[in-house]
Amino acid sequence: MINNKNSKNIIRKIVLLILIGIFFIGYLSETALAAELFESEQNNTQAEIKVQSDETIKVSTDEKTWLFPRQVVGQPTGGREKHVYPSLDQVSAANYIVMDLETEEVLLEHNVDEIAYPASMTKIMTALTVIESPDFDLQRPVVFSEYAVDLPSPLSASAGFIAGEETTTENALYLMMVQSANECARALAETYGGTEENFANLMNELALEIGCKNTNLVDAAGFGLEDHFFTPRDLALIIKRAMSHDIFRKLVTRRAYCSEPTNIHPYTAWTMVTNSNHLMLQGDLNLSSEYLHTYDGVKTGNTDIAGNCLSATVHTYDGRHLCGIIFNGSLAERPGEFFSVSVLLRTLLEEAAKQSEAPTEAEAYQFLSDNPDIANEVSGYQNLCHISELYKEGQLSEEQIAALIDNVDQDQPDDPGSVDKTKQQAKTEVEEEKTLTEASASEESTSKSESDNSLMNLLSEDNMQYVLLAMWALLFIVIVILLIQLIIKSRKKRIRKNK
Repeated sequence: MINNKNSKNIIRKIVLLILIGIFFIGYLSETALAAELFESEQNNTQAEIKVQSDETIKVSTDEKTWLFPRQVVGQPTGGREKHVYPSLDQVSAANYIVMDLETEEVLLEHNVDEIAYPASMTKIMTALTVIESPDFDLQRPVVFSEYAVDLPSPLSASAGFIAGEETTTENALYLMMVQSANECARALAETYGGTEENFANLMNELALEIGCKNTNLVDAAGFGLEDHFFTPRDLALIIKRAMSHDIFRKLVTRRAYCSEPTNIHPYTAWTMVTNSNHLMLQGDLNLSSEYLHTYDGVKTGNTDIAGNCLSATVHTYDGRHLCGIIFNGSLAERPGEFFSVSVLLRTLLEEAAKQSEAPTEAEAYQFLSDNPDIANEVSGYQNLCHISELYKEGQLSEEQIAALIDNVDQDQPDDPGSVDKTKQQAKTEVEEEKTLTEASASEESTSKSESDNSLMNLLSEDNMQYVLLAMWALLFIVIVILLIQLIIKSRKKRIRKNK
């Protein structure tokens, strides 16, 4: 009786062990599957990726929007780590503003609602008034009068047109916005307003429509004195309106321009000009910032009454479009001395991005590092941006595009891994910051985190098959031992019976 009970107990133990083993192994399998699915979701963030009109690449996820720049050709002078720029308290200006163009939120300001003298930044409004004219046509003829070419000073910016010369509206607009050609501003005003005075009235009417509170303009080129002014806030609103027009963005993003032939100058490129806005020329290279990328406008200005003025637009890595404007800027420790207003405005834009908690370049590329599929697609678009004009116009086949991308890859700087190194450096910087943050956490939280990570590593797809195999082997060994024990006891029972 006792032996029967022992046998039954052993059998029960075997059955119980089998059930426990099946349950435990099943639980481990489900846990591993859940961990695998979680990891898969983390590593496969769903995103919508689009190339914008300014060649930036917008990546939209459920949690955040990122904006990446086109590839920058060249290397910063001396290396970016050696660049030194003025701090905010070293910037002196009569007025300045940094505005988020989408929300109209003012991020940084000084006398934003006080009148300021714009000089050639007036031409932003001149171009906008022409573009929004009911008679606007890029091919409409523009004829230069005696008044248009008779500028106040021989030092006034001029493309070199003479009285009686005829060109197109498009050519005049480009020369006015890229070079700041004053005779083009006057000729456009006469073409689209009859007289410059009538055109100034049109500009003021448009300013009121836009919502400007304290703007008065008396000429198209910006030669006006005390009676010719904007406020920084008004000009920022005007820039927002202007940047909504494709043609305006093309005008202010052009780095260099060659004039069309005219009835007086019969050859292309009879005058060749570069953009007077140095942030357009150097902003993404020698004036770059870890918070900013892709400058895309707008205009310079300089007269005795206005001082050095500049307006510029730029992007942050989370997709904000910032507009910065500075009037009569100089270094605080050297008032009255000339200092590049481009450098001063860069300081204002970077400070505004910092204060608004915009992400850094390192954080943006950490996101790409964590999402390799998105990174590959973004990288492909960045390569295409080198040939974007042909790409946009549909003049290339897919095979030609692929070939050109290969050529672009071969034409990188001496170190072909520079882009990867930049991303790796960005990743390292973020990991260092993360390490410092984790070091300040409690020992208990750190220990728990390490334990969780160890479990996840143990239950990874590569290790799971070995864990399950070990569990089955252990269960098999235990069952065999119990069976042997049962057999031995059964034999002992038979021996006793025979005796």
